[in-house]
Amino acid sequence: MAIDQDVRAQITVAATRVFQRWGYKRATMEDIAQEAGKGKATLYYYFRNKEEVFSSVLEGQIAEVRELLRRELAKESGPAEKLKRYFQLMYSEARRRVMLFNTLRMDAREDRNIVYTYRLLFDQDEIQLVRELIADGIERGIFKTCTAQEQSDIAYIISSSLRSLTIDLLISDSEDDDSRRIMAIGDLVVRGLMP
Repeated sequence: MAIDQDVRAQITVAATRVFQRWGYKRATMEDIAQEAGKGKATLYYYFRNKEEVFSSVLEGQIAEVRELLRRELAKESGPAEKLKRYFQLMYSEARRRVMLFNTLRMDAREDRNIVYTYRLLFDQDEIQLVRELIADGIERGIFKTCTAQEQSDIAYIISSSLRSLTIDLLISDSEDDDSRRIMAIGDLVVRGLMP
């Protein structure tokens, strides 16, 4: 019997609502099945366990962020502007999704693997995107020349810095909007890349 992708997507959407409401630890497969309007047997046909359902939810969230980044960065004219916009978008999306999944914040405080799972799914694409922005800036003569290894290292450092800020955001009780600090970091990075 073939997997019906529409049913799988329906279950994932329902699971998103359940995880938003209850968090990862408190949510059950029964809650998800009930929210999806499916029997538990159907749920287990499509997903082996709660972890697999959660991974599907995260993959959907990551796909949305990827698409947003590609779409929004395409609107910017140059590599410096794109890199600054990247910082702004990553922060605002992390903040929006933290607020969206507020109940997961409590789980993240107790189990940082929840945060790392989300980030690891996204890291490689994020590093590649930043590397492409840096390479484009070098090709256009806007950023100083550096080796491919240096470009990779810089992309990794940028991604890691944002990951750290994202984790702090997840586990922090602060409701402050730190976008000013994020923009300052973006400006600092761009200035550091310029000849």
